[in-house]
Amino acid sequence: MDGFVSEIENEKSKILIELVSGSAEERIRKLVRAGLADALTWLKPIRALSTGQRYRAELALMLEKAEAETYLGSSVRSGSDVCIFLDEFGSSLDEVTRKSIAFSIKRWHDDHPGVAIVIATCDHTVERDLQPDVVITMRGLRAPKIRERGENLSSKIENQESKMAFSLTDRLEIHDGRRSDYLIFAPLHYREGRLGFVYKVFLLRDRDQDVGIAVFAYPCIEHSLRTKLLPAHAKSDAKTKALWLNQNLRTLSRFVIDEPYRATGASSWFLKRCLARMPGMWIECQTAMGRFTGFLERSGFTRHGCVAPDKHARKVLEALYPGEDEASLRGRCFRSSQVASDLMARTEDSRVVRATKKFAQRWSERSSANRRAFESVQNADAAAFVRSHAETLARLVALRFLTHAEYFLRASPDSKFSSECGS
Repeated sequence: MDGFVSEIENEKSKILIELVSGSAEERIRKLVRAGLADALTWLKPIRALSTGQRYRAELALMLEKAEAETYLGSSVRSGSDVCIFLDEFGSSLDEVTRKSIAFSIKRWHDDHPGVAIVIATCDHTVERDLQPDVVITMRGLRAPKIRERGENLSSKIENQESKMAFSLTDRLEIHDGRRSDYLIFAPLHYREGRLGFVYKVFLLRDRDQDVGIAVFAYPCIEHSLRTKLLPAHAKSDAKTKALWLNQNLRTLSRFVIDEPYRATGASSWFLKRCLARMPGMWIECQTAMGRFTGFLERSGFTRHGCVAPDKHARKVLEALYPGEDEASLRGRCFRSSQVASDLMARTEDSRVVRATKKFAQRWSERSSANRRAFESVQNADAAAFVRSHAETLARLVALRFLTHAEYFLRASPDSKFSSECGS
């Protein structure tokens, strides 16, 4: 992977999402499959990434280039002519991250079987997650020991289902949690604001460490997409509607998995078991990441519609780039450093300054952390405020515009409204 390391080293000033190519959705999917399923991370400069994040970024670039080579060369040679070689695989990573990335590579290779991947490592424990076709064990001066797929491996794994799962799910446990447990996970979530009226909290635990959380809350009474899906329920009077919602429906308010466990199937493993502890309940979720990660649909949810991007972020971008359509504005968000420069250059434009200050005010109202970040927004001179916070504002605007939410619903087969929600 050395060539990719040097390539990233040369791009330290870029933000992560600028490294990969394609449309907004294609870029996000390429990062997500490498385990970078965090909107806040997408907008970080390369120099600010942790060791594990940089390794995953290298992996995303490597897989993108391998796909391009396979596609471009498919008419003149076989896909097996494309070979990826990884030396000293994961030597700088902790155990969980190393196994997680190994599993991500295996999943990618399942979809691209024509690409050969050769991995050299001293850590034999990644074998289960890699599921290699051939294992060659070097034994000093003695002849190498060669094993083909299935030899000595299947006996260690109880059944086919666990054989295909991420190895560390064997030691994961689910425990009941409390509202206060979310505080340590809140910085890992792209969405700020309050949790609402919490119904249940579940913790995902690896040995003695909490590595994930699911927060279920009571729903709001009105939701436009829910109204379209359940017209009979929508026609009920307010009292009947509130009673049915309180008895039958919950909102998946927050769902966070620690970064090393992402892109491993641990999310759907965790969510399915949480849902099993709430039998008979309808569960709804409004999220910006669901369509990219796919774990909601693997857990029985159906995607039913899209919520418009943050209107205040849109107004900032429309003021900066009048006349551009949504696709063009999304493209602008991949270059937040340029958006910051454009903000700095347009501080004499009252429309830009007014829209940007309004966005900052709304952002600062959502949590105490945001208020501290923009504590001067209320009384500051608008133009001076934009100049002093241009880089931060540009990244937040990009984040809010790129991560517009979609509505997912998991229907309960026991409910009389289930037949309404077939589409």
